[in-house]
Amino acid sequence: MFRTLGHVAHLIQDIGQPQHSRNDSHGSGSLFEKVVDELRGDNMLNLIGHSPVVVARPDDLWHTGDQRGLADYSNRGFVSSGTNFKGTPPNILPNPLYPLPGSVGAVAKSSQITHPDLLGPLSATQLLDGEIWFIQTPVRDGYAGGQVTVNPRTSSYSLFDEDLQVRGREMPYTVNRFTMLEAEKLLTPRIVGYTAGMFDYFFRGSLEIDLPGAGVFALVDTHPQVCGAPCGFREVHLRVRNTTPADAMGAGQLRLVARYRLNACYRSDLSGEDGGPAFTGNGCRSPEEYVAVSDPTSVAGVPPSFGGSIPFFFAGATPIPINASDLSLQVVFRGVLGQESDAVAVSTLDVSEPNFVAVGNLTDYAYEQSDQRFHQVPYRATTRTVLLDTVSFGFQDPATAPALATLSALDGGQHAQFAFISKREPRRYWLRVQSQELYPAHDNLAFPIEEFFRDDDDPGATYARTCPVRAERGQYRQFSNYYAQAAHGSAGARSLVLGSAAQRTSRGILAKYADDCYAQVAPGSGGLADFSYLTPPFSPTNARQWTFNFAGD
Repeated sequence: MFRTLGHVAHLIQDIGQPQHSRNDSHGSGSLFEKVVDELRGDNMLNLIGHSPVVVARPDDLWHTGDQRGLADYSNRGFVSSGTNFKGTPPNILPNPLYPLPGSVGAVAKSSQITHPDLLGPLSATQLLDGEIWFIQTPVRDGYAGGQVTVNPRTSSYSLFDEDLQVRGREMPYTVNRFTMLEAEKLLTPRIVGYTAGMFDYFFRGSLEIDLPGAGVFALVDTHPQVCGAPCGFREVHLRVRNTTPADAMGAGQLRLVARYRLNACYRSDLSGEDGGPAFTGNGCRSPEEYVAVSDPTSVAGVPPSFGGSIPFFFAGATPIPINASDLSLQVVFRGVLGQESDAVAVSTLDVSEPNFVAVGNLTDYAYEQSDQRFHQVPYRATTRTVLLDTVSFGFQDPATAPALATLSALDGGQHAQFAFISKREPRRYWLRVQSQELYPAHDNLAFPIEEFFRDDDDPGATYARTCPVRAERGQYRQFSNYYAQAAHGSAGARSLVLGSAAQRTSRGILAKYADDCYAQVAPGSGGLADFSYLTPPFSPTNARQWTFNFAGD
């Protein structure tokens, strides 16, 4: 693509050379191009002075009906060696092939060759004296609304003109280094402006990506029966709006491109995440970058304001992997943009890596305050587990929107986990439980979005996650909440909840991330957060599956 753009840029720059726009063959060489090369070598090209042009169609860069294109300017405002003026002053006539530059405004003026702008004063190295005649003409700029600039040296008399005039012959006109220098002053800035306008036109299409109302771009249950093979995100929802200045975005197709590296140490129990025994730091980060591309999604148009979310689906064998790292989402639009029928617009958003939410029911044990340990039920007056009728989690207030993820009938010794992708910024969450016990709700609390990071500009940087995972009853967890019951001294005693999500301590990590992490509990240390000795461990056999309400909005 970029090679093609380079070829197009070359064509635009060529059309700014009058010999090209006036069909003047110059296979044996071009004085204009020679002068430009000399100026370039001396770093004296007139590159500035013209802003990038703005066009409605790429063809307008070359020619328009009101002469706004670069070919219009170079063709109508300049002559070339093979398409010079005709006639004898003061009757200066245009070249028969091209009506402009013409006789209107064309004036012959004499200059001394010793003028500072020409050869300069006589000296040991400048021995030429005398006069030289130039043809001055107006140059109209259609792009600037018809603004006229005077070119004092459009053409010049030939060395032979005086003798030919004596003999009554038609005077030939010529171009020379001085006419080329004046042409370069006017043409080069416009060549730059039109080239820049071409690139601006090609890349003018712009989009903005945002989260849907649900607060996540994608989510997936990590249960092996539903996560898929390979485990990953096969459905992504996001909102898109057109931010292209002055151009409406019409019918076309959208694709979602996920760019990522991999945490090659990933394990389904998260033991390959930072903090787990299978994580080895920099060796876990894949050196290659990978790409996953969604199926196309047809749209009637992309509005300038955010509307409902748009779903994108990835083929079963090529999802966004559950172990994606350094993840960004890129929306690509191809379709109608302004007057262009096959335009392309792209927007990229650096998003979080997959974050993991886990809940567990620990009421197959009872917690004894006196020895600060869990004891398997039945224990003392605790004779049964506590069934959690429903567990619901979301990033929106349940009073205004349904829960994002729901569990039904989570019994003692059971757990569940899902992963999601969101923005790289903290979010508020709601976690509620319905059961015969009065477990408190977690309403409108901060969810610490975590991600992997390695500064590629720092050779000594370490590949690390915002916070390390923690070992909890046979699994490693990022964000978790567990429901337990106290050892009942008598029938009817109420249960208690273990809120590990509230136990965060400083890790001293990069300021761009969270400045605190969950407290690590040493196995065997006892207390409410030590689950190391609880059996059976959490595993796929006692995992429950989430029900998602994920339409995006």
